[in-house]
Amino acid sequence: MEDIDTYYTRKYHASQMRQSGEPYYSHPIEVAIMLVDFTALPKLYKSYMINVALLHDTIEDTILIHADISKIFDKNIADSIERLTRIKPYGKISSGEMLNLLIQEQRYDIALIKVFDRLHNLQTINAKSPEKVLETVKETIESFLLIAAYLEI
Repeated sequence: MEDIDTYYTRKYHASQMRQSGEPYYSHPIEVAIMLVDFTALPKLYKSYMINVALLHDTIEDTILIHADISKIFDKNIADSIERLTRIKPYGKISSGEMLNLLIQEQRYDIALIKVFDRLHNLQTINAKSPEKVLETVKETIESFLLIAAYLEI
């Protein structure tokens, strides 16, 4: 039987495709698998992190909103997903800026999910244009590698 978070991931990303041609929901599932497999920092693991990893793109990329997630799961999960959303009340920010905000807020658990999100995106980057690849790699070097070192990943 499918978990409720996987069900909602598949349901709300069902019509979306990655540039590689894979169903979009494969991405949050892979991010969650990476998170589960990661054991170097067990002090960061909290059970709700799997829910957040599976649903991390729903607020930004689907019709699912914070209030829906709060009702289906709980407010903590909805708040955590919202922290991973690059669209803020003051405008859209880069992934690197968002990661820095998470570190400033000492939300290392959520930052860890963002690091795995980026890692999976790098693993599947061959579907992107050369310009987008360079931009993503540059941002990864400038922001993500420093944060990963800080988190001892």
